[in-house]
Amino acid sequence: MPETKKALNYVPPSPSQILSIRLRLSPNPKEPITQEKMAEILGVKPTTVQDWENGRYSPRERNAEKIRRLVMILDCLGNLIKREHRMKFLMTNHPLLYNQRPIDLLDSDEGLSRIIEQITSAKTGSFA
Repeated sequence: MPETKKALNYVPPSPSQILSIRLRLSPNPKEPITQEKMAEILGVKPTTVQDWENGRYSPRERNAEKIRRLVMILDCLGNLIKREHRMKFLMTNHPLLYNQRPIDLLDSDEGLSRIIEQITSAKTGSFA
């Protein structure tokens, strides 16, 4: 039953939202990360990201959820990590995340919670 409810709330990100996320991930605010790098983060082919941005296709629910979680992580990070270090943060294994990379935890809400918990701990200085 929860899957049906989830499907009813499914709203794929727009092409401009995908581009906006690529810009947020870039060290240069005027130049987005490549579609190849975005594809690597999301675990899809670069042509898939290109198709999303060109409006040919919308992300399927699973990928839309990963994108939603990625945005939540970026929102939570705020200015805690400088722009030029965001990709390194996402792509590096972290001891406080059981030696996993944040991008590898985007597949579940549980993974998202673990990342947000560690970011919050870093902001407050109260590591568990």
